[in-house]
Amino acid sequence: LTILGVEWQRLLKLSDWNVKYHIVRSWDLSRETVGHVDYQWERREATVKVIEAGDYPPNADFPLDTEQTVVHELLHVHFAPMGLKSGTPEGTAEEVAVNAIALCLVHLKRMALTGDLKEQPLLVEPQWGPQWGEK
Repeated sequence: LTILGVEWQRLLKLSDWNVKYHIVRSWDLSRETVGHVDYQWERREATVKVIEAGDYPPNADFPLDTEQTVVHELLHVHFAPMGLKSGTPEGTAEEVAVNAIALCLVHLKRMALTGDLKEQPLLVEPQWGPQWGEK
């Protein structure tokens, strides 16, 4: 997880941050989440938590993508100075944007690694869910 995180820190221009990565149990995260980031902007420190794969529901609508979760949580660090609060329209907009950006970045990386740079459908479309408001 740390190797993956450090790679994405470099790509996202967060190499100057001290980030710790942890795989955690579902009860260590908010309900219906697969990751979380805590950060101290002034100290350039963060902790990224990603759900243990065994705790991910087998009947979930979408497969667990640990890489996408890491990218999603790191992207929140870039949005941190805006001070957007969860549950507000602005916070919802941030969450939707972070979700879409993370999905696209990981998808593009995987396309580049396979050498197949033709336009491919995204593996998982960005979704509006109960945590982001119904579409």
